[in-house]
Parts: sequence; C-alpha cells; structure tokens
Amino acid sequence: MLVFANQSGDPTQDYFSDGLTEDITRALGRFKQLTVLSYGAVLPFRDRNLPPQEIGRALRARYIVGGTVRRMGPRVRVTVQLSDAMTGTQLWSEQYDDDLGDIFAVQDRIARRIAGTLATNLQQIAVQQSLRKPTDNLDAYDMLLRGRTRAAETTPSGNRVAREMLEKAMAMAPTYADAYAELASVHFERATFG
Repeated sequence: MLVFANQSGDPTQDYFSDGLTEDITRALGRFKQLTVLSYGAVLPFRDRNLPPQEIGRALRARYIVGGTVRRMGPRVRVTVQLSDAMTGTQLWSEQYDDDLGDIFAVQDRIARRIAGTLATNLQQIAVQQSLRKPTDNLDAYDMLLRGRTRAAETTPSGNRVAREMLEKAMAMAPTYADAYAELASVHFERATFG
C-alpha cells in the first residue's frame, strides 16, 4: 500500500492523503489472508515515480495499491489502483467521490469501502491464478477425472470412493488446486446430503 498522492495542489493537505493511506492500510491488515506492509515501510517511495516492478522487488510485494486524493472545496475524490508488481499490469481501479461534512467520517467510509473492495478483488485474483495452474502429473489428472465421475453418482459409496480418489490425486500432486476444490465439493455434498 503506497502513500496516496495529494493532488490538491496544496502541500498543507498532505495530512488528509496520509491519514487515508494509514486508515486503508489498517483496514486491509484486518483481513487474515492478506499480508500488508506497514505505512512506515512504504514512506521511502513517497513522491517517487517508479515502475511497479521496481517497487515490488524492493518491498518483496506481489501486489501494489496506490492512489491519489484530490480535495476541491467541500468535496474529495479518491482514486485507487491495484497493480501486479511482477508485470506492472493494472488489475483494478476505482474512483470514490464524497462530501467533506465530517472529515474523519469521510476517511473512515472511504477506507472501509476501498479495503473491502480490494480484499475481495485480491481473493478473486488468487482463485483465478490458482485455477490457471494445471498439474503436469497425468496420473493425478486421471485420478481427478475418475473421482469426479464417482462423485456424480450422488450415492454414499460413490462419494466415499470419490474422496479416496481425490485424496490420491492430491498426494500425487500436492499443489494441484483442482483436486482440492473437487474434494471440498465432495465433502460439501457428503455433509449436505449424507
């Protein structure tokens, strides 16, 4: 999470973009599945226009969140981007507009919306990436297909045999995400329908 850039044209407004950055960092840190660098760790990159790949290498980060804050009178506009630190590809961006009636309430509201949206998007990206990685182990793939066929029988014995086959597939290829997903589905069927 990089420090959000103040685009208001007034350096005395840095406190608002800094505060928003800290709030979002803190909110993202509440998600157990995310590892979020501290606000202090990203301060050396403030106001530096570096490629995401370079920042990612320096911070050992897989994803980079950055953004801008622009205050104009009683309104604020916050723009957020999520980038892949390895490729530099922008994965998601969003813009938030709000009235500054209560500045702290606005910071909290925007931080919660951004953190929730980012966490959801990161989870979806992780799932998509894990599903893209097929196994090189053809025996594990064969066992997965056999397990799916037995699970489709929707009988207690078919479910039991499917679980055994899928566990074998996982033993043959421990990083094969499809086998884990299929086994979870079979367990769900067993729990739901007995």
